[in-house]
Amino acid sequence: MRKTVSRTLELLGLTRKNHCIILRPGPVVKGMLEKARDYVAWGEVGEETLGELLEKKARVAGNRKPSPQQWQGTGFGDAKELAKAVCEGRIELRSVPGMKKVFRLEPPAKGLGPVKVGYPRVATGYWGKEINGAIKKMIR
Repeated sequence: MRKTVSRTLELLGLTRKNHCIILRPGPVVKGMLEKARDYVAWGEVGEETLGELLEKKARVAGNRKPSPQQWQGTGFGDAKELAKAVCEGRIELRSVPGMKKVFRLEPPAKGLGPVKVGYPRVATGYWGKEINGAIKKMIR
C-alpha cells in the first residue's frame, strides 16, 4: 500500500479491517475516499441502519456500551433519536461527547461478494444505499 493511501486511512480513522466510521459528506471527505477507493467501501447510511449500529456497536471510554444516562447526556433519549438527528444533518456523530468515532464490526456473514471481480460487483468503492445491507451483515 502506498504511504499516501495508508496515511489517508489513518486520518479517516480506519486502522483495521471491518472498521466503520460515519462522516458528513463534503469535498475533502470525498477526495479522501477516492484516494483510498481500492481499500474501502462507502455509501449513504440510512437512519434505521445507523440506529441499529449505534445501539449495538457504539462504544465510550473503557470500551463500554453507552448507558441510558450517557444517551440522555447527549441531548437525545436513545440511539434512534441520535441516528435521526445525524441523518437530518443536525449533529455530527464525532461531536457527541465521550463516544468513540470508530465502530468495530464483525466480518460479514456470508461475505460481501467477490473481491477480485471488477465493477459493479466489487466489494470496495462506492456502494450508494446498498451499503446499508453490507453494514447489517456485519452487525451482530
